[in-house]
Amino acid sequence: MPTTGNQEIVHSLGELKSETSAALASLQVKVDGINRRLDVSNGRIAQHDQTIQELRINEARILMQLQQSGSDRSERQANRRRFGLALFERLVWLVAAIILALVVHYAHL
Repeated sequence: MPTTGNQEIVHSLGELKSETSAALASLQVKVDGINRRLDVSNGRIAQHDQTIQELRINEARILMQLQQSGSDRSERQANRRRFGLALFERLVWLVAAIILALVVHYAHL
């Protein structure tokens, strides 16, 4: 009788081993699937990180261009003011010369 009991235990352990192996194989398939999905997700995250980095570089480039454009605009405005003042100064001298010429002309009459 002990032999039969031992045989049943060995048989039960064999079945348990087979069920455990099947369960582990099933879990391994699931883990492999999860790992593949994680690899894909990590790839997407890396692409998004690269895109974000490129966007930050573009943003910095645009900000530098805007700053340059602003300083160029300020410089153009300053040049216009200087030109306007110089033109006004010449106009004042021209008017003064005309008035002086008129005064001298009418003074001789």
